Amino acid sequence: MQRGEYDKIVPYSTSVGFKIDYSTMLSQFLFNNPQGALDLAKGLVNAEGGPLVDIQSTVEAFFSSNRVQETTAFLLEELLKLLMPLCRPLFLPTTIVRKLCEKAGMWQRAAEHYTDINDIKRFCKNSHQMAPEFVVEYFGKLNREQIISLLKDMLSRGPANVQVCVEVAKKYNEELGAKELFAVFEQNKAIEGLYYFLGAIVNFSEDPVVHFKYIQASGQLGQFKEAERVCRDSNI
Repeated sequence: MQRGEYDKIVPYSTSVGFKIDYSTMLSQFLFNNPQGALDLAKGLVNAEGGPLVDIQSTVEAFFSSNRVQETTAFLLEELLKLLMPLCRPLFLPTTIVRKLCEKAGMWQRAAEHYTDINDIKRFCKNSHQMAPEFVVEYFGKLNREQIISLLKDMLSRGPANVQVCVEVAKKYNEELGAKELFAVFEQNKAIEGLYYFLGAIVNFSEDPVVHFKYIQASGQLGQFKEAERVCRDSNI
């Protein structure tokens, strides 16, 4: 279960007056989806209006299930909530909190404290470990040059980050420009990523290069029916 699912379940159950035994639900997730259990636990303890589960009982449930990594991550999350008000007057969050988050693999929390482009690149190379929605929205905080530079860096590291790069390209296509984006994919030989990116915009684009590049990518990947469709239907 991802945080997005939590956001659907809790508001809905509250609106219809349905009471859910979150502790039992959490215990069930611990056995077959520990990461989902961690995401759910974080959402429940940070729920608007106060925690929906007891923090101590939640920690005990994780620990008794031998989920050491998830227990550590959950405890660190709660510890950071306590430390932040103390660290801010001492100007320590960037150096201390970020390192704690990175060490625990809490990249989304660590990203809140990044300002240097090298730190951001280190965060982005681990994008496959984070919710795609978070990464895509995070890119919206960056300028055009940073986005292009980061996409190049992520794609150069292999196929793990291709999917989220496609989502970023689709989201910010108008701001960045299709030609700039498909050049990034081509330079890194990410033809499959290029295919899916162009496939999302080709039906709405009047740029002949977009149509040509999509036909070309379709052929390279053996998607001949798509290549034929665009050749037949395109008026560009």
